[in-house]
Amino acid sequence: MHHGHAIGGASLELLYLLQGIDKKRYHPKVLFLKNSDVIQMFRAENIDVRVLRTWKEFSHTEGEWIKWYRPDLIIWALISLVATAFFGAKKILREEKPDLVHLNSLSLAGWAVAAKQLRIPVVCHAREPIQKGYLGIRRALVRSILNKHVDQIIAVSKQNARVLDIPSKTRIIYGFVHFRQFDRQLEPYESFRKADNCRKYALYLGGAATIKGFEVVVAALKHLEPGIHVIFGGYYRSGTSWKDPLRRVLKPSLNHIYETLNSASNAVKMGVMKDVPRWIAACDVMISPFTVPHFSRPIIEAGAMAKPVIASDLDGMEEIVVDGETGILVPAGDVRRLAQAINRLCQDERLAQSMGEAGYKRTKALFDGEKNTKATFDVFDELLMLPK
Repeated sequence: MHHGHAIGGASLELLYLLQGIDKKRYHPKVLFLKNSDVIQMFRAENIDVRVLRTWKEFSHTEGEWIKWYRPDLIIWALISLVATAFFGAKKILREEKPDLVHLNSLSLAGWAVAAKQLRIPVVCHAREPIQKGYLGIRRALVRSILNKHVDQIIAVSKQNARVLDIPSKTRIIYGFVHFRQFDRQLEPYESFRKADNCRKYALYLGGAATIKGFEVVVAALKHLEPGIHVIFGGYYRSGTSWKDPLRRVLKPSLNHIYETLNSASNAVKMGVMKDVPRWIAACDVMISPFTVPHFSRPIIEAGAMAKPVIASDLDGMEEIVVDGETGILVPAGDVRRLAQAINRLCQDERLAQSMGEAGYKRTKALFDGEKNTKATFDVFDELLMLPK
């Protein structure tokens, strides 16, 4: 089961996981709650898919949760959770007849209830820290569902496991990267680098998401030294929307952020990238200035390609970035410290190279896709009592 529509860490890691599955042992089929370009990537790998266009997930993680000023969405999400758990999901699972259900996010907890009623083993991936919220009620609800109805939780970091706090059912298998895809020998786009030999590039892949540090990166542009540019990858809002008046009230500074981005001569706006490895190959440093705790997939992708990284000094980030060794950690939201770190690594090639090499070794040791996918499939085998 996959919840999202964006080409991001969760969807890509699920794709990479299924690319390595033993098809003599398993026949995978992915059910998508949303129709998007992501689905074509799975179909290109000859993976069966089914789109459930009317379903809604119950998301309550650091990455996405419903705020107090949208009680209508909270009520609708709770109704959807109950309807999924006791009616809709049961119908779908009876049609599909799976031997095992793998939930790609904590937001799919309702499906665990349905699967458990049908006596189907359930594995759930914790890819983002669960959100406490205002009173902790929704957090307690999600934790209770997972504790009662999921057979095994796989956390992509120790921090995710610690925040979720269901140790009896949680196994830590780090998020991973396949070195055959993110190959450090890969050439960047030739035309891109040939025209810009004298420039240095920092790569940011968070789109316009506040939690990924979008506003912080844009604000840092004016503090960068001449010749240093930032490549912006990911989804950015374009045109007008009926939500614009609400955005102006809730986030009045957002229009200014977009104006700054569009007028900055040292910003390279590339939008959604499907060939991320070549863009990593083209950059000098990867930046991931998150504003909330989050496992940063771009960091381990950069590590696989021996690129230094800059990230926010948030809870859990020390698991993937060793400050001063594989990259630089800066205080979350600190525009000047981010700019200083970018300037430093773009101007000191020896330091950047040594950090990139150290990051490569650490990624190889902890985040290798060959080892970590096998560990995940071992969980499947154990629940189904299959021989090794």
